[in-house]
Amino acid sequence: MRRILLSVVLTISFIGVAKSQATTASKDRRKFPYFTRETANAMITEARTFVSDLVWSDGNFMDLFTANYGYVSSELARIYGVPAPARDFERVAFPANSERAGILGQGLFLALTAKPEDSSPTARGLFVREQFLCQHVPDPPPGVNTTSLIGWPVISISLPPT
Repeated sequence: MRRILLSVVLTISFIGVAKSQATTASKDRRKFPYFTRETANAMITEARTFVSDLVWSDGNFMDLFTANYGYVSSELARIYGVPAPARDFERVAFPANSERAGILGQGLFLALTAKPEDSSPTARGLFVREQFLCQHVPDPPPGVNTTSLIGWPVISISLPPT
């Protein structure tokens, strides 16, 4: 139960931190032509709607990471390569061959754990290990360039002892 609570709290905290960072993030327009302030706001709404649905409809908490659906707007549908819903932020199933799943496959998480000009799977993996899995990742060996990790969001919460 503690892990379920932790996952939901971390996700809600991430969305809160993400709101300010996503709407002020700068992305290379040549690499990310669809990333605008409106798109960032749509990504925030998608994440909030997704988590709210899981919490308030008594969903399976594993769907937080494995859901094959999202709540997309017409803007996000274009980015995700799915048909636009009749109304913005309706539930849309992702195709079977889609690489999107749960909160980690949503635009908000991917945008915030990327650099302005490129994706950053290393920073994304570090974020997942430390923030969602609560695992300490040791410093890299001497001489390894880690400048690509600067600037990703850090979320800190404390839970009461059990």
